[in-house]
Amino acid sequence: GGRRRAHGGGARFLTGWNVFHIDEKWFNQKQKKTRAICLPKESPEVRTTIHKNHIPKIMFLSCTTKPAPDPRKPGEYLPGQIAIHPFCALKPAKKSSHNRPAGTLEMKTVNVTAEVYMKAMIKTILPKVKDHWTTKMGRSKKERLYIQEDNASPHKLAEDPKWVKAVKGWNIKLLPQPAQSPELNKNDLGFFHSLQTLTWYSDFADLSDLRWRVVTAFWRYGAEDNHLKLRNLDITHQHMMKQILLNKGCNVRIPRIRKQKQRSKGELEDFVTMTKEELDKALADYKEVKATALKKNKDKAEKAEKNKEKSKAYHEQKKRKAAALKAKDDALKAAQKKSKKILPDAKALKAITTLCFESDSDVDEEEITVGRICRGLLQDKDTPRLL
Repeated sequence: GGRRRAHGGGARFLTGWNVFHIDEKWFNQKQKKTRAICLPKESPEVRTTIHKNHIPKIMFLSCTTKPAPDPRKPGEYLPGQIAIHPFCALKPAKKSSHNRPAGTLEMKTVNVTAEVYMKAMIKTILPKVKDHWTTKMGRSKKERLYIQEDNASPHKLAEDPKWVKAVKGWNIKLLPQPAQSPELNKNDLGFFHSLQTLTWYSDFADLSDLRWRVVTAFWRYGAEDNHLKLRNLDITHQHMMKQILLNKGCNVRIPRIRKQKQRSKGELEDFVTMTKEELDKALADYKEVKATALKKNKDKAEKAEKNKEKSKAYHEQKKRKAAALKAKDDALKAAQKKSKKILPDAKALKAITTLCFESDSDVDEEEITVGRICRGLLQDKDTPRLL
């Protein structure tokens, strides 16, 4: 969301209306465990599935932002839900069963590849973002918009020419999410948990029912209280960013600031501020962490360079030894060819010697003599002799 200088030398976080958070989540058809309140003579519903570790599920791509004031209705806010896309499709059944014949269209999940993700962004998410910014908020498409996404492998929109063509004429920039920081995404921070709770009131008959229930809960979320939940979630998100800055980027707990109590007293601000002391501390910590990271990377690079030099020296030494052995063998072969005599085979002589001296009881005196002769031939390798 960025920051802006406030009165007294401090800073405050920007509005965040132009930042759109995107993330995926699996929604299961059934829960592994659930609780039920029953009367004394009542039994809980029997829940069955094929396998508890292979429950049917659908992945959804959600796009949310901070609810902005409605320019056409003073005092009301626009919904923060921008778009939701289910990664599923109707496919014909390959085999018949007692429920349906072969060829019946069934809802099946779709593997999310880079191509599938790009189509969902261009056909579902991007048009909704444009409509929300220009039609509902009445803003210009030349203003900078940010789409924040995590660094999953299919998320390679910036390199895709189709995405570049789709955002042509708009000032839209993809904002990579910090690694291993789900608390910096509003979907992971609290929205997905609330949406999951709304969809788990009952089990679903099939994936089509699950898809309808999740999409319905998405669009109805916060409509009864003027989107107060998403506004509170945005304030929590700002406090999370503040705590991360004040704790050198380490993991922090979600701050409990009692938003409802402060809002009833009129003390809750929509934009979190940082004092000059907090800002100076955060900047000093940032410089310290950055210097430490640079030193660590430098030491790592130096160590890698030393290991590379050691490896290079080792391979060069190995090559020299191999060349020396090859030269010695070539010289030996040349001497053998020059003398036109056959040298005793070292392996054969060793085998004969071992055979001769394995057991004195089974070897006669003549074989021992032959073994000694072979041993002498092995010890005197420089003098070519006939076997």
